[in-house]
Amino acid sequence: MTQYESETRSESKNTWATVGLVALFTLPSTTGIIGRLAKGGHWFADFEAMACAGQRALAGRAMYDLNLSCPGMQATPYVYPPATAHLLAAMQRAIDFTATAAVYGALYWLAAGFLLATSLWGIRAKGSLSDRAPYLALISGSALSWGNVAVVVHGAVAAAALLVSANLWVLSLVIAASAMIKPVFLTYIVILLLARQPLWKRLAASGVSVMVGLAPTVWFVLTDPGTAEAWRSVLTHFLVDAHGVSFFGWVSLLGMDIRNSLVIPAYLVFAAAIMAAGLVICEAHDLDTLSRAWIGMTAATLLNPRLMSQDLLVLGPGIIALIAAAGGVRPGSELMLRRMTIGICGLTLVLTVAGGRLGQTLATLGLSANFLWIGTLHLTTVRQNAKNIFLRYGLISPG
Repeated sequence: MTQYESETRSESKNTWATVGLVALFTLPSTTGIIGRLAKGGHWFADFEAMACAGQRALAGRAMYDLNLSCPGMQATPYVYPPATAHLLAAMQRAIDFTATAAVYGALYWLAAGFLLATSLWGIRAKGSLSDRAPYLALISGSALSWGNVAVVVHGAVAAAALLVSANLWVLSLVIAASAMIKPVFLTYIVILLLARQPLWKRLAASGVSVMVGLAPTVWFVLTDPGTAEAWRSVLTHFLVDAHGVSFFGWVSLLGMDIRNSLVIPAYLVFAAAIMAAGLVICEAHDLDTLSRAWIGMTAATLLNPRLMSQDLLVLGPGIIALIAAAGGVRPGSELMLRRMTIGICGLTLVLTVAGGRLGQTLATLGLSANFLWIGTLHLTTVRQNAKNIFLRYGLISPG
C-alpha cells in the first residue's frame, strides 16, 4: 500500500468516525422529531400562543389565561410581556394569520439553521466537528418542534455577537430587543461586559440594553397593573410547575420550592460567581474577540435560571472556547476537561433518550461547575498580569 493510499484510508476512517459521533449525539433530537412526526404531534405551539394572544388583544379579551384558546390553534398559555403579542396582532391585521406564520417560520428556521451551523460546520466556532459533536446531545427534539421565540432571539444575538462583534452598539440594541420579548434575556449583557473594548464602552452599551430593553415592560407594569398582575400569576404558575433545566431545576432536584426565601440570594451569589469567572478567564490572557463572544454567550445561557431545551443551542462552541482557555494556563487540563465534558454529554444522551429532562439538568450543573473551576485556574495569571489588566481598563496610567 502506498503512502497516499494509507493516508486516504486513514482520512476516510476519521470521516466515518466523525459521522458516527454526530449520529450518536444527535439521537435526542432526531428520535424526538421522528417520534413527533410518527405520532402526528403538534408543531409551533409557542408561535400559536403569541398569535392567539395577539388575536385576543385585538378583540379586547384577556391575553393572560391558563386556558388560552383560539379557533384553529393549539396554543399554550402566553407568558411574555404584551409587546410581542401586540406585534403579532399588528402583523395578523396587516397580512393575515397565514402570512404572519410564514414570516415567523422563515425567521425561526433561519435562526435555528445559523445556530446549528456553528456546531455542525464550525461557522465562527473553534474546534473540530468531532470536538463539537458531543454537545449536540444537549438538544432535544422539542428544542426545534416547539417553535419557541427563544430560538429566534438566540440566533439574532449569536449573529450579532459573532458577525458584527466590533460594533457593541448593534449588539446592545439586539439584546435590548430580546429583553422586550423576555426580560430574562438581559443575561446576554454579559457578552457586552466581556467584550474586548474599553471599559466605558462596555458599561455604556450594557446600560443601553437594560434601559431600552426594560422600558416597555416597566411602562406596562406601571400603567396597567391589572393585566400585569394576571401576567405575574401566569408566570408564577409556570415557574412553580416547570422549573426548567438550570438553576431553578437544580433547586427542584434538592426538593426545595423555588419560592423559598433562600433561592433568590443563592442565585445572586451563583450569578456573581459566573460573571466574575467569565471576566477573569477573558482578561487573564486578553482573549481574542471571538473567544470572548462565545464565553459571554455561554455565561449568559448558564445565568438564565430557567433554561429550557431550546436555550442550550449555543453551549457547545462556548464550552470548547473555555476549555481552550484553561489549556493556556494549566497544560494538561484541556484533555481532562474535554473528557469530563464528553462524559457529561454522554450521560445527557442516555438520560434524554430514556425520557425526561434530568440529563439536561445535570448537564447544566456540570458545565456550570466546569465554568467556575476554569475561572479559578486563571486567578494566579490575573494576579501576575494585574498591571496590564488595569492599563487595559484605564484604571491606571502608563509609566
